[in-house]
Amino acid sequence: MNRLSQKAFTETEGDIAGFYSTLQEIVRIRGQLLHESAAGGSAPGEKKDPTANRAIALVDNGRLNHLKRVAKAVSEVYDKLPEKRKQLVRYYYWDFPGQKPNWNDLAAVLNEKRNQVVKWRNEMVYEVAGRLGRS
Repeated sequence: MNRLSQKAFTETEGDIAGFYSTLQEIVRIRGQLLHESAAGGSAPGEKKDPTANRAIALVDNGRLNHLKRVAKAVSEVYDKLPEKRKQLVRYYYWDFPGQKPNWNDLAAVLNEKRNQVVKWRNEMVYEVAGRLGRS
């Protein structure tokens, strides 16, 4: 496991913590793009094909593509975790928004040593960061 920069580690943790917000943002942007492409007109000389316009709008949106890439990385890593590690991710990132539980409390809940749960968290962050091409 190569060492991540502090910035990449923090950014990746933010992506994991914000996973559900990311999913909501994907739905919002997708809906907005579909609405705009259906309502918008074509440039003079351009064919009016609403289906193609919608597809192009969805594929060309950089923000949407970035969010989908992040959501895919987080969900793929999370989905392959054993149940105890999933529980750690839920407790540490998702169940208490805005506040992170203390490592000793998490270790006690999971019936593991503190160092073990920190190691599991680090492994998840590194795996997600690797899928996103961060270093």
